[in-house]
Amino acid sequence: LALAEAVQRLGVRGVGLKWPNDVICQGKKLGGILIEARRAGVVVGIGLNHLRSRHHAGAITQPITSLQALLGTRCPARSRVLREILHAVPAELDDVSATWVTRFARFDVLEGQAIRVIEAENNAWFGVAEGVDAQGCLRVSTAQGLRLCRAGEVSVRLRESVQE
Repeated sequence: LALAEAVQRLGVRGVGLKWPNDVICQGKKLGGILIEARRAGVVVGIGLNHLRSRHHAGAITQPITSLQALLGTRCPARSRVLREILHAVPAELDDVSATWVTRFARFDVLEGQAIRVIEAENNAWFGVAEGVDAQGCLRVSTAQGLRLCRAGEVSVRLRESVQE
């Protein structure tokens, strides 16, 4: 959420979040977050595509974009992008308020979409994304009722892009 809001402040319009960790714009991945628990604590990695790169484009299996592709000549320098992120993330962590669910909903690109959820060991099931709950779980309406997905257990793909 902090990354999406930081990117928006840099001038990118149409920023969205694809649960659990992707920043999307115009249907393409702009960046994301990776969080890993370790014995010594938690490691958080933030990735944001700054400049267009054709070098690795063939190795990436999803559509991607960059700040440069979205903003053209208005693309800020990396130092400004970094300042914006370094300001946004700690501020969000210092003040996790009850408004984050509402703020997340403004960016949620999955809300109301038919999705396929792939759990560990390739157990797949379908449903409709219904936003996130206060703990950050994705709420998915299925034929059997509401199911909650937790980060690290599932991979979500829009159903239209899935070969069935």
